Amino acid sequence: MRHPIVLLPAVVLACAGLDSAQARAGLWYRDAESPLFLHSVALWVGYAALGLPLIALVSWLLRRWRPEAPAGARWAASTVAVLVTPVLVHVQLDPYFGLGGDLGALLAPGPLALVAAAGAVGVAGATVIFIAAERLPALTVVGLLAASAAGAAHDPTPVGQEPTPTATAPADAPNILLLVWDTTRAASLDLYGRERATAPALARLGENARVYERARSASVFTLTSHLSMLTGTYPSHHGASLMRQTYDPDRTPSIARTLRSAGYRTGAFVGTSVLRGDTGVCDGFDVYDDRVDPDVTRTRLWQAVHDVQTLVAAFVPALGGNGRPHWFETFDASADDVLPRALEWIEGEDDRPWFCFVNLYDVHWPYVPSEEARAQLVAPYDGRIDGYLFRSDSYEQRSERKGADLTDSDNAHLVDLYEAELLDLDQKVDDFWRAARRAAGERRLGAVITADHGEAFGEGGRYKHDDLLEVQVRIPMVVVVPRGIDGERLDGAVSGVDVAPTLLGFAGLDAQPWMPGVDLAHAAPSADRVILVENRDKTSADRIRHAVYRHPWKMVVHGEKADGAAELYDMRVDGVGLVDVADQHAGVVAELRRVLLDLRESWGADDGNGREWADGAGLADHLRALGYGGR
Repeated sequence: MRHPIVLLPAVVLACAGLDSAQARAGLWYRDAESPLFLHSVALWVGYAALGLPLIALVSWLLRRWRPEAPAGARWAASTVAVLVTPVLVHVQLDPYFGLGGDLGALLAPGPLALVAAAGAVGVAGATVIFIAAERLPALTVVGLLAASAAGAAHDPTPVGQEPTPTATAPADAPNILLLVWDTTRAASLDLYGRERATAPALARLGENARVYERARSASVFTLTSHLSMLTGTYPSHHGASLMRQTYDPDRTPSIARTLRSAGYRTGAFVGTSVLRGDTGVCDGFDVYDDRVDPDVTRTRLWQAVHDVQTLVAAFVPALGGNGRPHWFETFDASADDVLPRALEWIEGEDDRPWFCFVNLYDVHWPYVPSEEARAQLVAPYDGRIDGYLFRSDSYEQRSERKGADLTDSDNAHLVDLYEAELLDLDQKVDDFWRAARRAAGERRLGAVITADHGEAFGEGGRYKHDDLLEVQVRIPMVVVVPRGIDGERLDGAVSGVDVAPTLLGFAGLDAQPWMPGVDLAHAAPSADRVILVENRDKTSADRIRHAVYRHPWKMVVHGEKADGAAELYDMRVDGVGLVDVADQHAGVVAELRRVLLDLRESWGADDGNGREWADGAGLADHLRALGYGGR
């Protein structure tokens, strides 16, 4: 076999097959898309076409070294060396491009040693292919095609996610819905006093539900906050953080596991790759649908291509894409994609009661509402700010700190765009809610509608949600009790950790002993109840903050162990949390500090010493693309 016509395509197919296989292995919690292998083949073929000149050069050098070697062996070895080695190098270096990282991190001995090791593996693989193709060409082709076939294989049963109920739910067990409006601040909702109708359907729903005036998120980062809702624990208990994108469900099980064991079918449908199932958040769900981007973006080759795109865009503004320089990869999905899949599952033929968790990412950055919503809520504006904010291709930073030079008009325009997105989402959720109520049939429906955190638009000079201002942590909390009630507005202090015991209460199940939250379906928290917000989701330890609330005070404490400097805010006169009065109330600070430390000690709070990157490749890329990590 002296011509490369067979071996070269076989190598490319084998690479695509192996890459597809590892991507499919990472999707152990759900079925992979059927075209994953074909997409991977197309990606590797395109990559090979771009690398063909270099492949030809290496093949020519091999010919000079071993003129008697068959052309097929030379081309096969060259293809492996040229195509596989860079991907292996990227796999090793990807963790060093984490949030807040830079190219300087690659000059340390560790990364350089990994580069050398990956290069050696690539050369060794090329050598093995060269020898095999030279001596046993037919057998080599068979082996390569077998590797390709492994990637094309399709297992329709995700490992560990088979429905395994251990009990039958009572005949009157209600259906249960957890609906999270990601990045929704209470301050922008007419339900909470906003002067204009930003979410009228939600306001109408609140007329027959319990609406909590003083609800705070457990965290200000999507993954940690959602895990707090699903486990009923604070982030320092379940252990996840921005720098450790993993969660151990055996240590702190999700209520999805409890409800499934009680006879419920369980399904989750999320609109962001931050909630990818391989973080562990899929625990207990029969169906965990995180289909935000094509599954080919889970391949190692695509992740390398993605990073090259991002690097090139940093130097070529025309390719910036307003902070999203990604081919067919957006890292989030709209309610138009998520809600129909959730409704299809709800309307399935399974007669068991269901627990459905839905995350809707529509109002997260960037703020790009529909034209219809713009016409209703966005005032005329001729300034320089658009919905992509600081990552916009048109944004020019004119001061040392981003946003310091924005005017009141600029900030008002951002709020208009954001609230127009809320209006869009409200209309979509209203249709979904009506359909879910119909699908519930004779079973009652209990629901919690809330958010994982809020958003800032210039208040105190802050933007987005990486701090603890009230606009960033005060969230909606609407509880629709299955038995039905007239609307109630309650002033008790509530938190994201109350979601889990409340949902269990809907099903007639007791909260787990480790849950500090309250079952809002059967109890009314007091106004002076102590709750926490833990902002551990930082790229450096000195930026970590914890907030403890006990009416009317809010104390913010610095440090991983919540034992650093403290600030104090009086919520009666400082509704945003901007005026530090700690010097005037030393006794209050001392008492709240003791309360905070005692609470954290009661569950053996993780002090952050174990922070590390998740093993799941590409998570840092997703977070950077969504604006986390100092970009």
